[in-house]
Amino acid sequence: MSLGLQMRASPRMRTLGAIKLARLLKASETEFESEIKKIESAPLFQKLLTEGIIQIIPYAGAAFRTGKIEGPSPRSSDGLPEILDGKGEMIPVIQKIGQEHFERYFLGDENFSVAETSLACGITLDEAVRLKELVNRLYIQSEFESPSDNSEPRTVFSTVARIEIAGGRPALAFFNREIWKGRYQIDANKRSALEKSLPPGESTRLERMLRQLEILETRKSTLYRVLEALIAEQAEFLVSGDRNRLHILTQKTLADRLDINPGLLNRLISNKAVQLPWGLTAPLKLFFINRKAVLKNELCGLMASRSRLPDRELARIIRDLFSHEISRRTVAQYRLELTQESRPALDISLEVE
Repeated sequence: MSLGLQMRASPRMRTLGAIKLARLLKASETEFESEIKKIESAPLFQKLLTEGIIQIIPYAGAAFRTGKIEGPSPRSSDGLPEILDGKGEMIPVIQKIGQEHFERYFLGDENFSVAETSLACGITLDEAVRLKELVNRLYIQSEFESPSDNSEPRTVFSTVARIEIAGGRPALAFFNREIWKGRYQIDANKRSALEKSLPPGESTRLERMLRQLEILETRKSTLYRVLEALIAEQAEFLVSGDRNRLHILTQKTLADRLDINPGLLNRLISNKAVQLPWGLTAPLKLFFINRKAVLKNELCGLMASRSRLPDRELARIIRDLFSHEISRRTVAQYRLELTQESRPALDISLEVE
């Protein structure tokens, strides 16, 4: 990610660079694409590219798909398990319809009749009615849970990629080719030769250009590494669609594993989303889950069918089924919390830019 740069930047340049990086980390894909185009259209960049000083190296095995990066999408703080699990009875219907038709006939602003929707999407009238009701529930809950407040606007998520299952493993397919066409690489020898031939003013312009590329590359490469790590860690969930297969993973754990600043990671993922294999879009925070949330989620599932069992017995079942040690007292506490909560333990918001 350093691009091989060995420049002695002034404190002012380092401060400005840190500010710009902080802004770009939280930038949407559309905003980041604009930054990429602005840099790459500059005459100096084109000169460096033509002379082989800069190379754009494709990401190994990167795939691309068309898809909506911007546009409305349901948002639900309670996560609606039948949608997020990928196992609800309406999921096969959504998969049958396809993403384009689902977005147009169920998420778009046009008011299609049930008959029109059924015919265009190749589903039955009953399926069209039930899916419309489900989507409406998402929007209605969104309005009640997040009342309009201009002083605290809702977070809008930018969708980076679709997760596909290939050979039984999850893989990334990016939506924005301009951003993810490759990483920047600098030929140190050619750069050094060019620097020696440039007058002082031009040398400063070159240094500024390379530092800007370094900042862009840091944002790209860091997000790429985070996405790769997340789909590897949560592969069982992505392949099965069963949220009980989510592994315990905190932002701090991943930041330590990738050797990046936890604050940088938090800022980077705060407004990024991916499209799940079953067609729905979810924020990256879906992939982060602490031990308490996992245990409460497991207990919530057990209570649906075994609510009369004593706490000690539920603790034993959790240990036998999920290999998670939990005390009787903890079960009692989580049980009380679940009965008092109006939504499940997994708090997942859905809204794409």
